[in-house]
Amino acid sequence: MRTLYVVRHAKSSWADPGMRDHDRPLNERGMHDAPMMAKVFKALNEPVELIISSPANRAQTTASFFAKELNIPTDQIHFNASIYEASVGSLMRIVQALPDHAEHVMLFGHNLVAFLNSLTISVTKIRSRFPRAPWCASIWKLINGSTLAKDWGTWSGTSTRSGILGRRELCADQRTLCI
Repeated sequence: MRTLYVVRHAKSSWADPGMRDHDRPLNERGMHDAPMMAKVFKALNEPVELIISSPANRAQTTASFFAKELNIPTDQIHFNASIYEASVGSLMRIVQALPDHAEHVMLFGHNLVAFLNSLTISVTKIRSRFPRAPWCASIWKLINGSTLAKDWGTWSGTSTRSGILGRRELCADQRTLCI
């Protein structure tokens, strides 16, 4: 069963208004929340074989905290410039191009709610009350191969309305873990 963990980067800094958006670092809260959420995720014992991330500084930094905590080798961390400001279609193409040897992938990006909604077949949509949520490392688990979801078989078989939202949602702002 293929699993895609979709992770929003931790809270970024706006301290330097002249800084390019791509270069913005995590702020103090983000530097606290990202490693904390990585530890919480590790405690769930969910497998991750590959990390793919936006090259934006804030996404890269968040991904690096997770990679370190999960002992992901550096050759299994990939940066894809297309994730930065990606449309739903672009993100779908990125997922469809994932290597099939990695069945459990963690994708780090930015505003991912529309993409998540496009993948899920559940009636309950991910709440868009946080369309540009400032929370650290919100993590959603998308799975396939259940009685409700189409079996992706390969990543290239991923399509809209083909996955179900797993029962894992972590949100640092609310300091909650929904299982």
